[in-house]
Amino acid sequence: NVETDLNKVKQIKEVSEAISKGFTYTQSIENLKNELAALRETIAAEEETTLEYLSTSARKLNLEILSIKPAAKEPLLDKDKNRIKIKGIDCFQLPVHLSLKGSYKSIGSYAQDIEKNAPSLICIENLKIGKLKEENILSADLDLLICLKSSKK
Repeated sequence: NVETDLNKVKQIKEVSEAISKGFTYTQSIENLKNELAALRETIAAEEETTLEYLSTSARKLNLEILSIKPAAKEPLLDKDKNRIKIKGIDCFQLPVHLSLKGSYKSIGSYAQDIEKNAPSLICIENLKIGKLKEENILSADLDLLICLKSSKK
C-alpha cells in the first residue's frame, strides 16, 4: 500500500518536476505544504478590499474601467460538492464581470497583476479583447472569480 501511495505522489506534476531537479520527496512535499500555506494567506475575507484593488490597479496602468459588476457570493465547493474550508472557515466565490479599455500592453499587465498581486486569489475565467475605433485602444471584458474566506468563524 505504501508503494502504491508513493507512486501516486510521484505522478503529481509538481512533485515529479521537483524530483527531476534533484529534490527529495521530503523537500517536494515540504515545498507543496509551504505553497499551500502561502495560498491560504492570500484569500481575503472582505470583498471590498479586492474590488478596490481591481480599480486601483487598473488606474495605475492607465486603464479606464467601464464597469465592475459583482454577482452574488456563493459557497466555494470541491468536486464532490462539499464546502471548502481553510482552518475551519468557509470559503466563498464572488463572480465579477469587469469591462475596461486601454492599450494591449496595459491590459496584459493588468491580467498578470491581478493573478499575482491581488489581496485575494483571483482566477480569470474568461477574457475577451476587442478593438475600438480609437487608435491603439482596446476594450476588454473579464469574467473573474474571486475566492474569499468567511468573516465569521
